[in-house]
Amino acid sequence: MASKNRFRFDILLLVIFPLRLSVLTSESGNSFWRRLCSLNIPCIQQLRAEGHRVVTRATYTDASATISHDRPIVKHFLLNYTETEIGRRLNHTLARVEGYIKDFLRIAVAHRQGYTPEGIRHLTGLAKGVVEKHLAHYAELSVSPFWREHLERKLRFYEVSIGADVAKKGALS
Repeated sequence: MASKNRFRFDILLLVIFPLRLSVLTSESGNSFWRRLCSLNIPCIQQLRAEGHRVVTRATYTDASATISHDRPIVKHFLLNYTETEIGRRLNHTLARVEGYIKDFLRIAVAHRQGYTPEGIRHLTGLAKGVVEKHLAHYAELSVSPFWREHLERKLRFYEVSIGADVAKKGALS
């Protein structure tokens, strides 16, 4: 029998599948652990609030929504690294690197043209959280003199490219 003064580690390893949650623990006989068999995300949050350590795959990987590589990717792009170099340096696929850059540029240009976040969301078809995340990054970059210069150069180029495409399409119609 464990004494009251003994420090106990409550480590719960969760393996989450789309329709099923498997709970692996060394103390499967404990009623606390038995009640976790029908575990869901709010329950995980409640356990963490109670002080229990809940370890999930997202704890060790970047599978959660809180960790994103869009900021370093955008910064490398502003420093004139190619998309291929960025992907290699940050261990991302070329398609994902291009996607982060494309989203950031579309949002930043629309913001500079006076669109509201809601208008940008409708214009780009992106989620509200994605638009807000990129606008926050844009605001952080535009405050720094170093990043502002790189940001202005890239956005001016992108705005001119968009203007040329629109003019070309108008001339063909």
